[in-house]
Amino acid sequence: MATLEKIRGNAKLLVIAIGVALFAFIIGDLLQSGSTFFRQSQEQVIKIDGKSVDIRVFQEKMDEMSEVYKMQTRQNSVPEEIMFQLRDNVYSNFVRTQLLEEASEAVGLDVCVEELGDMIYGDHISPAIMQLPMFQNPQTGSFDRNILIQFLQTIEGSDFSSYSDQERDQLEQAKKYWLFWEQNIKSQRLEAKYNKLISTAIVSNSLDAKAAFDDSQTNVDFDYVALPFSLIADDQISVSDADVKKLYDKRKKQTEQKAVKVISFISVDIVPSQIDFAAVARQMSELKPSFMEATSIADVKDLVNINSDQEFEDVFVSLSRLSPAQKLFVEKENIQFGDVEEPFLLGSNYQMQKFLGKTVAPDSFKVYQITLPNMEEVALKNLSDSIISEMKVRGFEAVAQDLTSGQSNGEMGWQTEQGLMRGADITFKDAVLAAKLGDFHVIESEFGKHILLVTERTSPIAKYKIATIDMSVSPSSDTYKVLYNDLNRYVAENHNLEAFRASAAAAGYFCQPEFRLNETDFSLGMVQSARPVIRWAFHQEVGDISEIFECQDKFVVAVVEKSIKEGFIPLEDMADNLKREISNERKAEKILADLDAKKYASLDQVASHANGIVQSVKFVNFATPSITGLGFEPVINQIAPSTEVGKLSSPLKGNNGVYVLKVTDLHKGEGTYNAEQQKQMLNASLSQRIEYRILPSMIKSSKVEDNRINFF
Repeated sequence: MATLEKIRGNAKLLVIAIGVALFAFIIGDLLQSGSTFFRQSQEQVIKIDGKSVDIRVFQEKMDEMSEVYKMQTRQNSVPEEIMFQLRDNVYSNFVRTQLLEEASEAVGLDVCVEELGDMIYGDHISPAIMQLPMFQNPQTGSFDRNILIQFLQTIEGSDFSSYSDQERDQLEQAKKYWLFWEQNIKSQRLEAKYNKLISTAIVSNSLDAKAAFDDSQTNVDFDYVALPFSLIADDQISVSDADVKKLYDKRKKQTEQKAVKVISFISVDIVPSQIDFAAVARQMSELKPSFMEATSIADVKDLVNINSDQEFEDVFVSLSRLSPAQKLFVEKENIQFGDVEEPFLLGSNYQMQKFLGKTVAPDSFKVYQITLPNMEEVALKNLSDSIISEMKVRGFEAVAQDLTSGQSNGEMGWQTEQGLMRGADITFKDAVLAAKLGDFHVIESEFGKHILLVTERTSPIAKYKIATIDMSVSPSSDTYKVLYNDLNRYVAENHNLEAFRASAAAAGYFCQPEFRLNETDFSLGMVQSARPVIRWAFHQEVGDISEIFECQDKFVVAVVEKSIKEGFIPLEDMADNLKREISNERKAEKILADLDAKKYASLDQVASHANGIVQSVKFVNFATPSITGLGFEPVINQIAPSTEVGKLSSPLKGNNGVYVLKVTDLHKGEGTYNAEQQKQMLNASLSQRIEYRILPSMIKSSKVEDNRINFF
């Protein structure tokens, strides 16, 4: 009872305590929920009309694109500049796909299974598939339908359990690669159908067609005098701030821009020092005895491949195909097998050459080949014998056309030893050199088995074999440290915006002033791979100085000069151009008034008035995009063709000045008007312009938020 009474006596405190606990529980849950929401918003790379793409989904697509690139190029890594382009493509694809799929669904457009099949293996194979390297014959470089069909049959099944782990991984990768392109082809087709639907909704009529034809048939020659706006001094024209503000308000809605950062920066080339050059020269000198002692081709090859930046090529090369340095070497008097030239500097590389012989042999061979499918040895021999028998009757090209569904006739064209070595391998090269003209040969290379035919070879000429050790001179770690420390010292001593800019020249640096950056830029002028600098700038305030960034072969340090928010371009940034435009408009009014008052009767009088000269232009019509000597002046395109021959035109205000013309000749075309043909031409041009604007228009009318700067 005592305990109960004690609780009742402290009821108010108990209620307050419970209330605080409940409040803490609720707020804690809300804070946790808010934290999750905030974290999710931080992970959004793109937001399209409220639908988000987070960093994980975006990165998955990036990984997919990277693998596609590596498979297509047969490279193991993706260069930074290519990665930037791929990232831009992934972003564009997300935006394009969502907007087009929504728009297509609204009008009932789709790509059916049969339509997709026709573009993959039917009668209308997509050009995107035909240009994929994996479906091109390695010897001819042309699309091979048989390779495509064989590939599809291989990946068609989902059960790869009978393959080795390595083969299974390759098949899985190939299947993902194919599915990527299949989806890409489908998306391209859907976009083409939607664009066609929109573009064909707007067509030209008979009046448009006749006017366009008439305009194209009327060309004029004319003399003219140009009176530039500079005839009137700037101080004779008054333009107030209110005038500028009025024009700005009129144009403001046309000036939307993304956020911009303005920086100044110093870049320092990371280049080798004289000490670095001396070190490589010493290394080459130390290598020379071993190079001289290597007598067999195998020993020379090993030595070159271990020490040189360029691999050894065991080929004879004609004099015309040698480099200037190689020509001078082989043309030395009394040159002997095994002679080694003293190391020499060529640009930023040291080279040393060894003479390996001279021969007299054909330089080029006309080669035909087809690659045979992988199959059991006996079946392959039966197939190759059958094909060769057919070729002997009908010819190589005709049979090759049949075997590749018309995609290739098997011709590789004229090939040199060096070209065969680089494009195929040494086995294929040796087979071509040994082949008897007109005979069919079945040979094997790293690409598989082939039927080979050599039909012609050039006359024998002198050819030379040379081994070259090529070593590039790179900055050493000591050189790297000196360049870095010198720049770091400069930043420490000039740690504010004014000093950073003002002291650069005295310290031996050039400070690039007021460089404008957009969030999606990749470079700073000539400085490539500058994304770290750009990302840094968009997360800093005016006056902040960066750390030292390494951008490929340059050190870069930057300072933020100005931040411009997304939206309309500020008046201050447009004021000078607007003032110049208003000034030119008023100068034109003065020039026009002066000419009107003088009432000149000839171009010579007008030229005298302007201290100018009479100039001539020929063959101008309504559609001439740029007039020789005048540039883009549409008022002249409009007036000149309709001006009477020999008559002085009224003064015309153009983009760059005031013009007076006199048409000297009129040329009427002899074309026959064809209404349907003219409409087709106009519609094709109109469709192209409309299709070009469809996606940008969709993006502009949507709300697309690009947050890539926060991640990449």
